[in-house]
Amino acid sequence: MMNKKWIVIVSFAVVIGVGILFFVNREPTPFLTMEEVTEILNRQDINSPVQVLDIIDLEKSYRFVPFITESGQRGISYWAFNHFEWKLVAYEWSDQLKVWKLSPDDPSSYYFVWHFETQKEVSQMNIHLLQNRSYHISGDTSFYMPSIQLHQNVDLTNKKYGVMSLPDEWQKIITAGSSIEEKSLFPSMSPSQSVFYFGRQILDEQGLDTQLNSNEHSGSMSTHWINESDFQLDYVVSIYEEQLARH
Repeated sequence: MMNKKWIVIVSFAVVIGVGILFFVNREPTPFLTMEEVTEILNRQDINSPVQVLDIIDLEKSYRFVPFITESGQRGISYWAFNHFEWKLVAYEWSDQLKVWKLSPDDPSSYYFVWHFETQKEVSQMNIHLLQNRSYHISGDTSFYMPSIQLHQNVDLTNKKYGVMSLPDEWQKIITAGSSIEEKSLFPSMSPSQSVFYFGRQILDEQGLDTQLNSNEHSGSMSTHWINESDFQLDYVVSIYEEQLARH
């Protein structure tokens, strides 16, 4: 009798374990069609019909979908596979470059995303990885953080929207920097002195600094959150040639 009870208990535990593994490791289903995405966006608080421009894969559970409305608004929508289905997580009208951090503690999951206004004078963009030079002394110990300035050029001639993953070299630098900070003798060092940050530089055909015109149709640039998610969206600051020269 006792053996039968143990068999039942073990069998039940195995079924539960298999079920947990199935739900935790379940692969995402195929993403929605253009028509399904359009229908979901049109159900949001958007005052004009939507046209989906593209569906861009990031990782297997995330999609970036730029769109435009009949009234001329250019938007971005963020999608994730969550609770066994694809969901619209957020949408926005911002003309700003952002970093989409799928896992905020993992630089390999960072993606730059954008959807700018169509302007002839805007033809390229430099995305910068920056760190300010700093020097600290505590007793007999000194600590020096060198200036870091790397950039990646993005062609905006054909498309004013897109996605760019964080370059491998940048991932290694940020990961190494985070490790140094954790072991630092200066735990009180402020983030502005020790942390890497990103900057964007919008350029014309001659490679000279220019500015994006404000989107007159955009209204608020705040993000409209529809569903919960663990990812993070950060603005990338605008930076100009004279600032880089002083860096």
